[in-house]
Amino acid sequence: MVGFIPGNLWILLAPPAIWGGHFLLCYLTAAIWHAKKSEPWESFDSLRIALAIGTVAAWAILGVLGRLSWHHHRSASMEQPTVRFLCFLTLLLTVISAVAVFYSALVLILIPIRA
Repeated sequence: MVGFIPGNLWILLAPPAIWGGHFLLCYLTAAIWHAKKSEPWESFDSLRIALAIGTVAAWAILGVLGRLSWHHHRSASMEQPTVRFLCFLTLLLTVISAVAVFYSALVLILIPIRA
């Protein structure tokens, strides 16, 4: 990832921002979709596809951030404890954000399928 600097505080804030963006995407997409539909229980296929694409994109970005954080945490020397700590903290925030994206995307499974 271009611009990934180990120990950068902006990178530390990226995983929660990605989760927040995904959360906003899910709820705004669902709200706009419901506002435009005349029948509230019409087919949810287009909504499911849009939310699935957003979820996969969020997980992909979080996966890249997690892998880079892990790599920089492992490669930082012991003389750089602050960089190691920030990279490990970014890794932990990435894992927590990936779980939060899962719970935000749970709506894909819980939306009832009507025939």
